[in-house]
Amino acid sequence: MKVTLCSDSQGRFVANKLVNLSNGRVNAFGYVRPNTIFTQVVDSTSLSRDSSPVIILGGSNDSLNNNFKDIFENLEDRLTKLSKSRPVFLCSIPLRYDKATNSIENQELRLVNNYIMELTARMNNVFLIPLHSLERYHFTSHGLHLNNLGKTELAYTILRSLSLWNIENNVLRSPAVEQSNDILQKSMGHTANLSILENLSIDYENIKIIEENMDAVINKFKHDKTTAFLHCISNCRQMSAGVAVSFRKNFGRPKLSDLLNDYLSYQESKEGTAVYGLITKNKYYDKSTVEDYNKAFDLTTEDFKLKKFKHLICSPMGCVRNQIPVKIFAKNIVLFQRSTGASVGIVTHDEKSARILLNGFSYTTFVKLLEEEITNSIKEETTAIHWLNSHLPLTSASGLSALDNCHRNPVLK
Repeated sequence: MKVTLCSDSQGRFVANKLVNLSNGRVNAFGYVRPNTIFTQVVDSTSLSRDSSPVIILGGSNDSLNNNFKDIFENLEDRLTKLSKSRPVFLCSIPLRYDKATNSIENQELRLVNNYIMELTARMNNVFLIPLHSLERYHFTSHGLHLNNLGKTELAYTILRSLSLWNIENNVLRSPAVEQSNDILQKSMGHTANLSILENLSIDYENIKIIEENMDAVINKFKHDKTTAFLHCISNCRQMSAGVAVSFRKNFGRPKLSDLLNDYLSYQESKEGTAVYGLITKNKYYDKSTVEDYNKAFDLTTEDFKLKKFKHLICSPMGCVRNQIPVKIFAKNIVLFQRSTGASVGIVTHDEKSARILLNGFSYTTFVKLLEEEITNSIKEETTAIHWLNSHLPLTSASGLSALDNCHRNPVLK
């Protein structure tokens, strides 16, 4: 399926994610126009004049300018003209987490989003992509822009909306949709019912919690060259508490030459053991930010696949001392397993300390919460994959536009 994504800077890298998360079954052309208001993003759709679906993401700059007048006065007219020739998917505007939830800015955003929902409800061939599922941790530390995890969630939401449209389209088909699907069916023949994510799955059995001391686990696997260890460190590489002590004792502190980038270190012991260090804060006494944590996890996933490891052993990183929510760790580790296909062992131990650990939970409660959040994250991902498998047709094209490739960060995806 071919789609066009027109957006302000919130949509950067999202077209690439649509291709990757659909396993190449969606061919996404991405056009990003930073610092533009909503209707200017809509005008960008003129760059692609075919009948394929177009996705519109904008409005953040209207909010920054504290002026939604243009949306109320001109958006409907533009959508009326555009929707005559192609299906239009309109994203609601993300709330601003650089402002209080009940701030005037967010109250106005809710009013505008109500208007957007009203338009999609009464206009033909215009569909809503609701972004109410986005939470605080989907945004950067500043709170205005989506972080990598948020853009992944956005891409999943878009794919779900495309799937729903495809189901409804079998019953009520506009002329533009009819033409688009006829072209698709002629080009694909009998392959339209193949699984969109046939090579991607999440295995319940491949993510396990191991209640054992990390030293004992390291000793068991230190000669296994198909296994990599993973833990959190600071940029100063102090490694003076928790599982970091076990890694320092067994492998030493990472050297400057071991740094792959600002977010990741990589060591190899004389036995051949591989050890990744997620660099999520500057000093050991700082607290990790969710933004840096997600970036480090993303880079680990890519390097792990590049080095073709089969197994990962880690602790519930960041959840013991650095107050990273268990839900964030669970989402990242499930995404890691789905992307790499590796088996994952999460090592946890009832550590005694005078400090408040485990986000204030008792050890027993923490392990139960960890199990629940991993299960919930697996269910969410599995539901999304099943939905896409069942309803989104296969496309032969898997490339990215040259323009979208220009916007890609060479490291972060």
